[in-house]
Amino acid sequence: LSDNAGDVVVTAPDGSETRLPLQKQAPGLYTAQMQAPQMGLYRLREGDLSAVVAVGPAAPREFEETIASGDKLAPLLAPLRGGVMPVEAGLPSLRPIRPGRVSHGRGWIGYTPRGAYQVTALHTAPLAPGWLLLLIGAGLMVAAWMVEGRRKG
Repeated sequence: LSDNAGDVVVTAPDGSETRLPLQKQAPGLYTAQMQAPQMGLYRLREGDLSAVVAVGPAAPREFEETIASGDKLAPLLAPLRGGVMPVEAGLPSLRPIRPGRVSHGRGWIGYTPRGAYQVTALHTAPLAPGWLLLLIGAGLMVAAWMVEGRRKG
């Protein structure tokens, strides 16, 4: 704590920095005002003290309609013959459908199989020859037996 405070360095969301002088309002209380030119996070720093301030609307757009609805997607899904289904009554079953067919119904959602899961080539190679793995395994068993034998003797 000191009797006076230095300037506050304000870093805007675009990275530009502004220095604001602090005015003493009361013992231990210093203030400054700034008009924020853009929305986002502002970082404030004075000496080794720092803070982050969020500037934006009190009710952001994502909180205006918090109830899920398919109304906004309906115009996009209509030409694709798709649909929206609430999962409150349970998860719908999945059915493979042919391209161009209706892709939803009562209690089901359709998908078009693309064949992208088919494996066209596979090559396997052993990590080491079998005789080498057997030799390593036997060596480890003998080493464990010898270590264990020393403890009991």
